Amino acid sequence: MATKLMKSPVETSTLVRASVNAVSEQAEPAIRSCTGAAACDKTSTLALIDKATGSLDAAFMTFDDSTMVLTVQPTVYTQIGTYTLEMTQTVQTGHAPIVMDVIVITVDCIIEQINTPTVPSPNPVVYNLMAATHFENIAPNFAQYPPCNYAIVESIAWTIPAIPDDTDAITAASDYQISVQSNTLSIHGQYTLVMTNTVTYTDRGTAQAWSPSITFVVDIKDPCKTSTISTVSLTDMSVVLGESTTQNFAEAVDSAETTYGLDSCGLRSYTIVLQSDATLTPVAFARVENINNANTNYKIISDYTDETYEGTHALALYITMVNYPVGADGAHPKLLSNFNLVISPAVCDCKLLDWIYPTA
Repeated sequence: MATKLMKSPVETSTLVRASVNAVSEQAEPAIRSCTGAAACDKTSTLALIDKATGSLDAAFMTFDDSTMVLTVQPTVYTQIGTYTLEMTQTVQTGHAPIVMDVIVITVDCIIEQINTPTVPSPNPVVYNLMAATHFENIAPNFAQYPPCNYAIVESIAWTIPAIPDDTDAITAASDYQISVQSNTLSIHGQYTLVMTNTVTYTDRGTAQAWSPSITFVVDIKDPCKTSTISTVSLTDMSVVLGESTTQNFAEAVDSAETTYGLDSCGLRSYTIVLQSDATLTPVAFARVENINNANTNYKIISDYTDETYEGTHALALYITMVNYPVGADGAHPKLLSNFNLVISPAVCDCKLLDWIYPTA
């Protein structure tokens, strides 16, 4: 029998036991008299072994003596080899046990393919810019199938897209590992990586070659695009037309800044808009000014003199990111913090009249 690792369907063989020669049953008076209660017991028992070890390797060989079927199913490279099986048939007729070689089994192995590692899950692999280095390990290794355990020659290569703004953002840390790290916000996007193994092996003079590969995506995300700006609490304001009122507030904080450091996403923009204005156009009767050059404290000011500004105004402090303007794409942080501003008419003050003196 010739078979090989992982063969499908499995190899079987029906063995043959020794049997009584029908002619011998009538050859002599002494045998012809073996009738009735004196009839010869023609039953026998069987034992099948590997001559080299003295037993049958149950890991890949099974024998059913009721059907005489031998099944051989090798699965690991240690089972490659040649096996001579010996059958001992013990009879009940007074003869010595019948011992005979019944089959020679040759287990071979031929590489059919190189199995690939598992594609990373989830795919894409997600990395947030400014975060610590992410290492993605690829497993299991490329493996020959069937598992012959031959000394194949492998050469693993990575195809990684060029990223001009940060050439080291994605690198091959080893044959089975990549690293991803960058603080360059401009490189956000999806990058397709290919891992290819060039495999060669010469099997009994015949050259074999394979180039299995896996493909997956690294999604480098800009956390600023989805950062959440924390609420800025404001109180209502009131002012008499022609006078001035202010309200101070601290620099707005966003979730990316909290994670990756102060001003990770750049400066913020502050304007005052009407709550009812879907266009978010800045109003003419209130503004925001920076209190100091560190851009950490601000104030809302209303100090105008135009009577058309009088009244109660439902306003909102509109906060956006300078580097992520609303309308640039579908992702941009923003916040509206509501407050009311009441601009009252000025109180009549006749002292403000300017008298012109006559010329002498």
